[in-house]
Amino acid sequence: MGEIMFETFNIPGLYIAVNSVLALAAGYSTSKCEMTGVVVDVGEGATRVVPVADGYVIGSCIKSIPIAGQDVTLFIQELMRFQFLLSLRKLDVILHVQFIVFNSFADPFVAI
Repeated sequence: MGEIMFETFNIPGLYIAVNSVLALAAGYSTSKCEMTGVVVDVGEGATRVVPVADGYVIGSCIKSIPIAGQDVTLFIQELMRFQFLLSLRKLDVILHVQFIVFNSFADPFVAI
């Protein structure tokens, strides 16, 4: 990739970094030399916990679980769908009551 960038696009410099290190660096308010911390990266398909020591990722300690943003999206959609069904049921009851009441009052000679 670097060769393509230098030779094809004639760029003067290129910096490739691990996104977890960049996320940790963005969290520092001062320019510290030692960037040490733990980054929790919640993506669309997986959640990763990445330990960083002195600006370097400790690769053997990275943990990943397959629960992430997509699961949260599906959960919220399910809640919304469930709430919508409840609303539809309430609406059906309201419309049924309105139908009975309004049809009863439409003909004043019919008892309720």
